[in-house]
Amino acid sequence: MKNPLRLFAFVLCAIFNMRIAHAQTPMDLQQQADKAFTEKSYARALELYRNAKAAGPVREAEKVDYRIVVSLFKTEKWDEAIDSANFAVKSAVWKARFQYLLGQITIKAPKSGWKLGDKTWRQDEYPKVEGDQKALPFNFYAQDQKNALEALETAVVSAQKERDIAMRSRFATPIFPLNPEEQSDLYFDLAAYLPQIEINEFIALMDKHTGEKFDEAIDG
Repeated sequence: MKNPLRLFAFVLCAIFNMRIAHAQTPMDLQQQADKAFTEKSYARALELYRNAKAAGPVREAEKVDYRIVVSLFKTEKWDEAIDSANFAVKSAVWKARFQYLLGQITIKAPKSGWKLGDKTWRQDEYPKVEGDQKALPFNFYAQDQKNALEALETAVVSAQKERDIAMRSRFATPIFPLNPEEQSDLYFDLAAYLPQIEINEFIALMDKHTGEKFDEAIDG
């Protein structure tokens, strides 16, 4: 009986050692994620970046966090993208990039969905909710308009500060400010968004006055 037991133990050890040998390091996973991201395979990139972070420390962690948010954005995971961007910007050294991305996501996110407390679902179908509480239909338009403008305006201020820091300082690790082309895109997007807000505010004001005059006509 000893020989079969020894053989069984040997096989188990061999399998275990093979698994260790084939276990992917955070660097391996990150390299695969970078490749998928470059190829615009965002769902695959998202999975790999998350696996890399779960496996251990990653290189250029802020860049990885940014690419995770981009991947969520590109795969239209709207609620998760907004939450992840808001979370990442708090600890980011180079905040402008995250603020700009948050503004872009908020502008393009669907404006109808559901809400229960702080939890939101930007989708048509009724969400799965635990407990007896009910999610209610919610229109995100006014909230998103305010948040998007705030994100873009804050990004402009942050980008200017970070550009000065990048030019005046030396860094031992890679830095992640907006480059000049990205900064120009930010200015253009903000300039294009401001008239849209003004038009929407004007329409809302006209609707209000029209409603008031309609009520007066009925009362008269």
